[in-house]
Amino acid sequence: MRVFELPELQAQEFPELEFLIGFLHYNGLGVPPNREAAFASFLAAAEAGLPSAQYAVGRMLHGHSQSAAAQWYEKAAKQGHRLAAQGLAHIHESWASEGRGDYSTVIAWLTRAAELGCATSSAQLGQIFDDGIHVSRDPQRALLWFQKACAQGEATACELLACAYEDGGLPVTIDPSMAAELRARADVLRAKSARDESDRVLRAAKCGDRTSMEMVVEGFRRGYYGLPVDLERAASWEDALRVRDSEPGTRSNPDQSGDSDR
Repeated sequence: MRVFELPELQAQEFPELEFLIGFLHYNGLGVPPNREAAFASFLAAAEAGLPSAQYAVGRMLHGHSQSAAAQWYEKAAKQGHRLAAQGLAHIHESWASEGRGDYSTVIAWLTRAAELGCATSSAQLGQIFDDGIHVSRDPQRALLWFQKACAQGEATACELLACAYEDGGLPVTIDPSMAAELRARADVLRAKSARDESDRVLRAAKCGDRTSMEMVVEGFRRGYYGLPVDLERAASWEDALRVRDSEPGTRSNPDQSGDSDR
């Protein structure tokens, strides 16, 4: 049973609110975690045409039925959801590897995801054309996709371009200064990615998301997720996690003092 629930008519009229209700149930924010309730809300919002909800339904179905997940990913992708297009590409890649599909469909959906701004898809396309994976090798197309991925903020693509400017592995003129510039950009992007990840995980943990709280504990223990090693804070977050589990719906934030998270 859903703790928060909208009448059917309102669910159709306000799919964004229905999606938010699903998010609260999925993450246990203000209520005990309930995946069934979350799925029901995501599905109602998805059926009302909300692409983020269609993607969420696809994600929840992905491990159980790739065919069902693909249907929802495609609905969302056709409305411009880049992660749905990427998810659809990965499903078709799995099918193609099993002889149940073709790699042209994989490339088509990766291209769609890349065009929508998915940097990892752009980088994957660069790798496909650079290595000739199930396609004729095309260094020029590989270069264009790596350049796009780097511009979109994919650090690995910037590194690969830097290597090309050092050894001429792609159709570029060897240029050590350009290689150094690209490596510096890759370093900046990795640092920003680490900061963004730590901010995201901490924000979700402070809202009571159990998975994020576990990640924060592990992050402060081992220096993961862009967090510094801090055993004292790891222990504090572990205590907060125990409080959350013993009193569902409550929040315990060890960082309420406002100290810097990094």
